[in-house]
Amino acid sequence: MKKIYLLISAALLSAGAYAQTLTQANNAMVIGNTYSTKQCDSTGITAGGNGPGQTWNYSTISIHNSTVKNYTAVTVASTGSAAAYPAASVAVSGGAGNNSYYTSNTTDYKYYGGNLNVGGVAAVIGFSTPMAQARYPMSITNSTVSATSGTLLVLGNNGTFTGSHTVTATGTGALQLPGSITYPNTIKVISAQVINFSSIVTGTITAVYYDYFSPANSKAPLFSIQTSSIVSLLGSTTQTYVTINSNYLTLAVKEQQDKEVLGFEVYPNPASENLNMTFNNPSNEVTSYQIINSLGQLVKSEEINAVSGINKQQISLKNLESGMYFVTITVGDKTAYQKINIQ
Repeated sequence: MKKIYLLISAALLSAGAYAQTLTQANNAMVIGNTYSTKQCDSTGITAGGNGPGQTWNYSTISIHNSTVKNYTAVTVASTGSAAAYPAASVAVSGGAGNNSYYTSNTTDYKYYGGNLNVGGVAAVIGFSTPMAQARYPMSITNSTVSATSGTLLVLGNNGTFTGSHTVTATGTGALQLPGSITYPNTIKVISAQVINFSSIVTGTITAVYYDYFSPANSKAPLFSIQTSSIVSLLGSTTQTYVTINSNYLTLAVKEQQDKEVLGFEVYPNPASENLNMTFNNPSNEVTSYQIINSLGQLVKSEEINAVSGINKQQISLKNLESGMYFVTITVGDKTAYQKINIQ
């Protein structure tokens, strides 16, 4: 049974990979996009495992609700730094002195620099050539490495830097957040940046970002762990900074709204040999379903030949082991899911 189960998972992984793949459309910021974050308690927080079928459980993390930071994608000119970042097409702004500059196309997401805060030290960085923030499409095991160089302004002093940046999609699975919220189609991306700088002193900045994306729900990460350190002749300092997408509950509500529009129901529950699924396809859109186990692994997926209006589909559960699963329906740009138990 286990061997058959693993073969089914491997064969169907590519069919459902779109749900855990970053693209320009679901990841790159464009003017007008907004998101917000809240800081979380970082004590004892680790980044969790890598590979397919992960469960990242942050359901008990403490959220500091008074630490909201709002971000908006704006024109570069509106930040007053158009001359410093002439090739950038969009700035993600968290207010004065908190801007990052980007451009994107269907194959990559480029970062030109902006404001940094490393170990409590504020800096402004500018890349002589843009750093690859992501290569699209970006799914598990995809990786890209950039050699970097440019200018750095630290404590009012100009300097230069060289270094490297590596970004890798290291895992897929289920992200569990406070309020019994689970996002089953999450992709974990690790960005590791090394900056060897020369200013009033020489030193090295090392920053590692662990970002957990739900591509169907938000361009911004739902959860992030950021570790950074700066080492120089003046000493060393390290910090860990954990944030959560302030709208993660609202995004879950959107999923509920989609469920109501689609009228998505599954029965019986618990199920054994077969599962019945009913849903509404309001505009005769492309439809598919996915079954994901409690580890976040895709175990079954199929495109449905749905008609406009109410549809009924029977799914065979043969070869699926007993346990809890998520059944997801995708109709056009709307997605809904139900938890089921298979006996």
